[in-house]
Amino acid sequence: MILALTSDTLPQPQIFEFADSILGQKLSQVDGVSQALISGAEKSAVRVQVNPGALAAANVSLEEVRSTLSQANVNLPLGSFDDNRFRTPSSSTVR
Repeated sequence: MILALTSDTLPQPQIFEFADSILGQKLSQVDGVSQALISGAEKSAVRVQVNPGALAAANVSLEEVRSTLSQANVNLPLGSFDDNRFRTPSSSTVR
């Protein structure tokens, strides 16, 4: 099955985000569906997987991770990710 989504009111990145985060997830949970592929636009978000044990050991909350990521400007190259406890140099730029 192929679905095409369009909107007269939403910009394309929001349509893709809906398709990827809601529609695709729901379709993949239907019995008999082995995979739901969402394509056709660039993803406008970064998905981050964290290790709760490592965060707790470093005394870092999920809110601190969320806040730090939301403050980052993904349109500019980043040289490192750091806070008052860690500094991690970046080997590539974010585009």
